[in-house]
Amino acid sequence: MISLLSEAILATEWELTLPAFLEIEAFTFAIVLVLYVSFLRRSESMLDDRLFKYVLLAVAAEIVIETVSRCLQERTFGGAALTWSLRVIVALFYSLEAVCCFFWLRYADCKLGATPRGLKIRTFLYLAPTLAVLVLSVGSIWTNWVFTISDANVFTRGNQYTDALYFSANYICLAMLVYIWVRSLICAKKATTKRERKEALLVGSFMYLPLIGAFLQVQPFAQDIPLLWTTTVLSLLIIFITIQSSKISQDSLTLVYNNSMLTHYLSQAYSKLDNENSFVYLILIDVDGFKKFNQTFGREEGDKALVQIAGILKEVSSPKNLFLARYESDKFAIAFTEEMDDKAEEIISEVQQRMSKENEDANKAKGYSLRLAIGYSKLGAGFANGPDLLISTADTQMYLNKRAVVETVSDKKEGN
Repeated sequence: MISLLSEAILATEWELTLPAFLEIEAFTFAIVLVLYVSFLRRSESMLDDRLFKYVLLAVAAEIVIETVSRCLQERTFGGAALTWSLRVIVALFYSLEAVCCFFWLRYADCKLGATPRGLKIRTFLYLAPTLAVLVLSVGSIWTNWVFTISDANVFTRGNQYTDALYFSANYICLAMLVYIWVRSLICAKKATTKRERKEALLVGSFMYLPLIGAFLQVQPFAQDIPLLWTTTVLSLLIIFITIQSSKISQDSLTLVYNNSMLTHYLSQAYSKLDNENSFVYLILIDVDGFKKFNQTFGREEGDKALVQIAGILKEVSSPKNLFLARYESDKFAIAFTEEMDDKAEEIISEVQQRMSKENEDANKAKGYSLRLAIGYSKLGAGFANGPDLLISTADTQMYLNKRAVVETVSDKKEGN
């Protein structure tokens, strides 16, 4: 019975009226517009935000062109002029498919942690399949490679080379998405934190809905329904909502957790202490003399320094599954639960060693070095205001260490 019903559905051709088609396209376009406007309202945007905007613009253009081509199909006014216009519009439609994939690859590459140099190199590699689709699509205006327009202005797949080049163009786009999907799985496997793993898998999940939409749209029963770009926009919407929700807990500059998440983590960790020998540890790290550093080298260089320090702290904390946050403008925090004091001392020692190595390289390249003042505290169960006490104690210890650093530097200057 089920198989008979499935065969009946697949054999049925659903004819979507033009008004219904326009309603679907208008709704889809409205979603893209809302997403794009939300990015325009930001005073500052990171590279991944800008690339996501390009994806949205390309998808919006694709929806508009798809709508125009659908409105002009089977229209006979204008004669040959309309036929050629429709050829150009459909060529743009197929070309934009590759452009959308190109911008998505760049965005996904950025989200998967590509370095600026690596992103630049791979951008040229991404251009090769994009240009191949552009050549096939634009060439079809004269050759009917990918598509053809009949005298009655009805679109069909390329008749001169059967379906071979039509599917070749689509397979190139699919290959671009599969490539980034595989990369996302590799990055997820190599991720050292749940957060990095989740973000990598989210990037890879983009292709699932468009793939389902594309498969259904080529079926005889659904060829008039704009499923591909509707499912693409839904996929972008899901990714946008998920990433935006994660950014609520993220520091926009260093991409580590922010202060509110630190407070939440300490409260949760402290409330779960169930062993009298177990403690919550908090390590506070302050960039000594950072205000003067900004005045000397500029705020932009100061931001780069903070990102550099955050990178060092990630290298230390991620393998050990420690909680890392930006506490204040030039302060960072590492938190964890542990029974032994040795772990805190080991972490501080590793941070100092890595910072010392980084300073050697920075002195050679930039002519400056950065000093860190570090203090830590631990607290067991039984205190009513445990998290606040933990922070204030660690802050005091850090301040004392900072004074020691300043006095040591002053003594050296007087000795000279």
